[in-house]
Amino acid sequence: MFDQLFSSAGALTRHRSAPFLNERVRFLSACMDRGTPRETLRELALELIVIAEQLILRSEAFFQPADVEAVPHRCAYQQPPRHKFKDPIEAKRRFRLTATRWLKFLGRLLLPLCHQSGLRNFIASAKEDFKSLPAVCSVYLQS
Repeated sequence: MFDQLFSSAGALTRHRSAPFLNERVRFLSACMDRGTPRETLRELALELIVIAEQLILRSEAFFQPADVEAVPHRCAYQQPPRHKFKDPIEAKRRFRLTATRWLKFLGRLLLPLCHQSGLRNFIASAKEDFKSLPAVCSVYLQS
C-alpha cells in the first residue's frame, strides 16, 4: 500500500514501522477502493500515524468522542515548525475528522448514549415501517 503512495525509503520505513500497520492499511485500502485521490491518501496516511500514536490504540479499547477531540489539540503543538499548518483551525478539523472516520471504520468509536438510544428508536420504527413495504410495493407493481 505505502509503496503506491511514497517513493522515499525513509517515508516507507516510517509508515511500515508505525503503530497499527494493519489497521491503517485496511482503512487506506478502503479509501482507495472508494476512489480517494492519491494525494488525499498520502495526507491520510500521514495523519493516521500521528493519530495512532496519540490515541495509543489498544486491542480492546473503545473511544469516546472526547478522546477524539483531544487528538487535534495535542497534535497541533507537536508538529515540527516546518510541518505546522498555516490554518490551525482547519488542521484540528481535519485531524478530528480523520480520527473519527478511522475509529468508526474500525468499530472502535462509541456514540454518546443519547445517540445510541435515538439510533435504537430509529431502527425500531424503521422495522415497523418496512413491515408494510412488500404490500405497498405489490400495489405499485400491479398498476
